[in-house]
Amino acid sequence: MLLLSGDVLYGDVLIRTIGNREVEVENFRGIINYDETKLILQGKHQLVIISGECLVILCYIDNMIRLQGTICDIEFRM
Repeated sequence: MLLLSGDVLYGDVLIRTIGNREVEVENFRGIINYDETKLILQGKHQLVIISGECLVILCYIDNMIRLQGTICDIEFRM
């Protein structure tokens, strides 16, 4: 029997953080808005809102983004 993880099965967003200095997000559909204090991503089922200071996109490939800065908050909205 093949077991699939929740992100594959349900299309969930994957988020990895390194302290409050870096965040990597995978499996999202697109960037809604970006500036130095906020990044808003469209997931399959919700928005992902990352707030902070001096936010800089380090890498953006397909459906993966890596963000650096002082991360203050990660929020999910339907």
